[in-house]
Parts: sequence; C-alpha cells; structure tokens
Amino acid sequence: MHDLVPFARTDLIPLGGERWEVLVEEGSEEALDAVLHAVARWAAGCRIERTRVLVDDEPVELPDDS
Repeated sequence: MHDLVPFARTDLIPLGGERWEVLVEEGSEEALDAVLHAVARWAAGCRIERTRVLVDDEPVELPDDS
C-alpha cells in the first residue's frame, strides 16, 4: 500500500481469510502502469504464487518485475 501512495489513492478491504482487495482510485495510464509494477514487486517480494488482478473488472497480467 505504501508503494502505491505516490501514484494513486487506495483503500484496503479484507475479503476473508488471507484474501484482500486493494481499490485504486481511477487515474492515468501511467499511474496504472506504476501501480501494476508496484503490485508485481510486492507479490514477488512476499513470494505470492497466485494472484488475481482486475482492472475495471477485467483480469490483467502483472508485469514481470524479476
């Protein structure tokens, strides 16, 4: 969440268990790209094997930030 602050306003919503949803306020394409890279770095750093990322309710692939 802290990595996203420079790019967009966010809200964190618990979904139950170990599932969370991060809502990101609508912004520019550049901000979306930065947010997706931040999420990819976070997922890799936490060694999260399975992610589901939606943008406007459509699934997207995270960029390769390895």
